[in-house]
Amino acid sequence: MLKPKEFDLTQLQQKVSSSLALLGIAGVYEEEVAFVSGTAIRSKPSLLPNICGRPATVIPEEEVAGAEGEDDQLRRYRCLRVPAWSGEVAVALLYRFRVMGDNLYVEANWRGLLPIAKQYQNVDNIPNKPRLMVLFSRFVLNVIIAPFYMALSPFIILIRIINAYEGYRRRATLKASILDNPLFNYGADISLRERFSSDEYEKYFQYLDKEMYVKIIDREFLDEIVNFLDEHNIDTSIIRERAEAILNHGVIVSGGNINAKNVAAGQGAIAGVMKAVGSHAKG
Repeated sequence: MLKPKEFDLTQLQQKVSSSLALLGIAGVYEEEVAFVSGTAIRSKPSLLPNICGRPATVIPEEEVAGAEGEDDQLRRYRCLRVPAWSGEVAVALLYRFRVMGDNLYVEANWRGLLPIAKQYQNVDNIPNKPRLMVLFSRFVLNVIIAPFYMALSPFIILIRIINAYEGYRRRATLKASILDNPLFNYGADISLRERFSSDEYEKYFQYLDKEMYVKIIDREFLDEIVNFLDEHNIDTSIIRERAEAILNHGVIVSGGNINAKNVAAGQGAIAGVMKAVGSHAKG
């Protein structure tokens, strides 16, 4: 049996990133991202300069360097993004590698965005050159409602003043809550893009394209990991045996993960054990 070759996780990450970049998928790009627990960010001044302000959107390199395995509240990922259909549909693969003892752990999570909900797309239905009758009807409507708006304008202004005061009170209450609660959660429950997304695909082809990107990237992602380990004389027989199960049962696709120590997928699947490189693997 060949002796395993020494490698570090940077080599594995570069190998996978280079392979994914060569897939030829239009618009695909990769970046490094980090996630921090919203209740723990208060203990990190570089991420929260003002406790009553917004957290930083860029994390200093020294803050995340070496944090993996030492800081349970901070996780560093590579993020492969695939925008499709002019941004109407987008999928992203977040993945990371970690060595724990003589075990290699690979985590891969898929996230997706559906098209914007139809009620927010009305502007797309406005014709570039409205017909004369449409313009005339709008003119007549504005002439009719203008006097009513003038009569109601004092009340409209009063309502806006009240709303501004209520906004001030909400901000003051929020500030007091932040100051009184050391475990205040600065995290966002949902992004604006997710909030305004539809709950279904507008076109069936959008769903098919999403499935296509996921399957192509999944296959390449898993193949490159196996090839890299083979090049370093590490037994990958268990991963090869379970490759189809991993791809078909959502261990990667549906927010799951591959654990090189315990690789299992689907109901009734049996977990196997794959020893990584032991002392030859460096985090």
